[in-house]
Amino acid sequence: MSRRRLLAAALCAAALSSNAIAATVVTTSSSAGAFPVDNGDLLEGILGTVTGAPLAGQEGTSSNAATLTNGQFGTGGGPLDTAETVSISNNTTITWQLDTGAAPLGYTITSISAFTGWRDGGRDRMDFTVRYSTVGSPGTFTDIVTVTAFDPSPANSGRAVITDSSGVIATGVSRIQFFFPTQENGYVGYREIDVAGTPTPEPSTLALTGLGLLALGAAVRRRRRRDAAR
Repeated sequence: MSRRRLLAAALCAAALSSNAIAATVVTTSSSAGAFPVDNGDLLEGILGTVTGAPLAGQEGTSSNAATLTNGQFGTGGGPLDTAETVSISNNTTITWQLDTGAAPLGYTITSISAFTGWRDGGRDRMDFTVRYSTVGSPGTFTDIVTVTAFDPSPANSGRAVITDSSGVIATGVSRIQFFFPTQENGYVGYREIDVAGTPTPEPSTLALTGLGLLALGAAVRRRRRRDAAR
């Protein structure tokens, strides 16, 4: 990496370090009906690669991973919406390759959402670990967070939204991966996976942003000193 890019990254890091310490936040909610989902997120229309246990289509559900990224939750409550439900079994991994052709530096991820829904409370509990890899090292995955035993019962639809207190989960991201360990009663009905974010900007843009934040911080400190001296 050139000195210019290193300087840009350092300036941006210095500016962002003045913010509060980042922490992953998981917000869960339950519904007796359907949840609104994003039909324009980064995973929209991207087919995930399934490894480990396959998508077996239990109880007539979809065995197509594309169902998880089609921007539709389907119906909630009452009879099972088999067309919009993917039954995910123990030890299944699904990996999505983001469109790095459109964003060569990867993506800055701001939120990740997962949705479950079943005809009753027997197969709606969330248990998964979400990970990411970067453009620079696409085969190396870093854990973001593990969601364990979120059970929306007595409702039968659940939503988990993952964010970060800094506003950014990760930058330069090329792949998103979900690992599903032991699932409630052997398999759980997932409806949708959404990932929100924007293309990671060029280092020159980061440098300008970093300089702007540094200048703003310096101005605030000067004003505080003036006010204290009065």
